[in-house]
Amino acid sequence: MPASISQVARDADSGVKLHRLLVYGLVLLASIVAKPIHAGILVSAISMVSYVQSYSDWGGGDMVFQTAVPLAGCEGGFWLRPSDPAFQRNVALITSAQLSGRQVRVWARDDIIWNGSSSRFCWVDSLRLM
Repeated sequence: MPASISQVARDADSGVKLHRLLVYGLVLLASIVAKPIHAGILVSAISMVSYVQSYSDWGGGDMVFQTAVPLAGCEGGFWLRPSDPAFQRNVALITSAQLSGRQVRVWARDDIIWNGSSSRFCWVDSLRLM
């Protein structure tokens, strides 16, 4: 005996609900187990460079610096490594800012933390001389 129209509609509605439930479940599962491509970029306040320190051997010549207004998540400050493509330009920018008294803004990765200190120094992604 053919199914009634209401039975066909109920069956179709159940299929749609099951499909939605499956899609939502997969999205939820993916959001729980997926690792981010990279963590967030944190942006500092516009601030003066308060100190700069360069290491002759640590990390092959790493440089760390701090701004007068600490950035939450990067309380120790920021760091650069000599193997970074813009290392020389960034060192020049930081040195220029400190010597001239101009302010900087720093964009830093909070997933690449310098291992030369127990304080959190975040890796510099970008710098702006203000």
